[in-house]
Amino acid sequence: MKLSRDQIEELTGALIAAFCTKTSLTQMVRFSLNENLDVIAGGTGLGEIAFNLVQWAEAQEKIEELLIGARKQNSGNSQLKAISQEFMAITLEVMPNQLESIVLQSVNFVDIEHWLEQISQCSQAVCRIEFPAGTALGSGFLLGPNIVISNYHVIASVIDNPSFKDDLVLRFDYKTDSDSKKHHAGFEYHLAGTPNGIITSSPTHKLDYALLHIDIPKNTQPIRLALKPQKHIFTHGEPLCIIQHPHGNPQKIALGSISQIPTTQSRIHYTTNTLEGSSGSPCVNSNGIVVALHQGKNDGDSNKGISFSAILEDLRQKNLLNLLEKHIEPQRETVDINTKKYLRPHTERSQTKKQINLPERKRPQPVPPVPLKVDLPPKSPSTVLALALVYYREIKQKQMQLLPVYLLFGVDTIEEIPPEQYENVTKSQLFDIEDIWPEHCDLTAHLLQEITQPVQEFYDLVNDALTRERTTEVVQLQSSLMIPLRMSYKTLKNLISLIYEFKEVCQTSPDDMLEQRREIMDNLKELRETLEQVNTIMDVYSQ
Repeated sequence: MKLSRDQIEELTGALIAAFCTKTSLTQMVRFSLNENLDVIAGGTGLGEIAFNLVQWAEAQEKIEELLIGARKQNSGNSQLKAISQEFMAITLEVMPNQLESIVLQSVNFVDIEHWLEQISQCSQAVCRIEFPAGTALGSGFLLGPNIVISNYHVIASVIDNPSFKDDLVLRFDYKTDSDSKKHHAGFEYHLAGTPNGIITSSPTHKLDYALLHIDIPKNTQPIRLALKPQKHIFTHGEPLCIIQHPHGNPQKIALGSISQIPTTQSRIHYTTNTLEGSSGSPCVNSNGIVVALHQGKNDGDSNKGISFSAILEDLRQKNLLNLLEKHIEPQRETVDINTKKYLRPHTERSQTKKQINLPERKRPQPVPPVPLKVDLPPKSPSTVLALALVYYREIKQKQMQLLPVYLLFGVDTIEEIPPEQYENVTKSQLFDIEDIWPEHCDLTAHLLQEITQPVQEFYDLVNDALTRERTTEVVQLQSSLMIPLRMSYKTLKNLISLIYEFKEVCQTSPDDMLEQRREIMDNLKELRETLEQVNTIMDVYSQ
């Protein structure tokens, strides 16, 4: 555009009026033209610089870009508006192609109804994983008609201890109403007939996933559609949302973006917010497609997940991809009957065995706990307090058995423990600190399991205390004990899993023993602190 002398004067004056300092004019040029003002238009004063800028724009045929950029940075200036209408007879609103751009080539526009439908389907497939019922461990989601995927570290306790299988709960549709006032309890499911309920898994230090076979009969209402993860090539900055149960709360969604992509693309880092209880959630891209499995916190200011490109490839190598397309029937028990004694001697069939399919067993109904026989103090009307004292004394007695465990993992030394605290622990019962071998792990896990049961029962008692008695003493007991008892129970469960992992490391990767032992030590220190809090509180009530 060729400007007249008067137009150059008007445009120069408008720029000076709209950007009254060199700094503001410099920012406008950088943001709008991506140019350095000092390079393209030098000068000693603002008037000279503005005049030289107009001269440069005219020579480069960028008058229109200069006007649009100036209007964009200061849309309220009347002189700029008047001169732009005079020069081009346009306003900003009629030149959208000059004001918008595709920033991320890999992110497409998505129809809103399609996206909402995809997110709704994802929401119905996500569950809260609990162990035991009511205590949130993490999240998971349907990968097949009755297959759930979660992190290995979330359900490690069930993998290591098959007896825990029936206590694992997968709770779907645990949500809040749109008015955020009412919680839906959702639908509970349990693991099915596969051994341990685990189809396959990859340890935490590899891909950290596990496929769970859950007991959802065909045509169960409501119908839940399994999610269909896809291989995906990630780009820096692309959107990523996570549907999750942070802190075990009703289902939430959080938005963020990809912040880092390692060269292998098996792990991705992102800015999407998560909390404890979010592990095992689906990571969904802007098209509503699941592209990663959320794992946990990363070093620094990001979280991390495992790309489904890596998980699907691992399943392909295990020949398990076809399982995701069909409903897996629960395994039926078989009884092995030797028919030899029913046959005549010397027959060819005398050595054969017959497999008989039995009907599938119904899940047994939970048996209510047998109430403890407690001799209440003559002047104490509180059953809750009496029961609390029983559990407290049992836990305190079990704590003495943990002294060898503290010594084994270097939490204490013999010198640091007052003699009166281990007078009943003989030298033969103490582990040789230099002899950390696998045979000690089974005994350690046994000692931890022995104290886990009374801690869990004590927590259940305190959790339900107000439904039994609503006295000032019981209210104070509940408010002071809930957190330390809950933390003690969770730490104990985590420790049992870590001990079994440590046993495997001792046998397969001795070089990793030191790091694993340090993690166990940290958890033991946390356990001791929370149990000490329980002791301090209960000492007041036991007097």
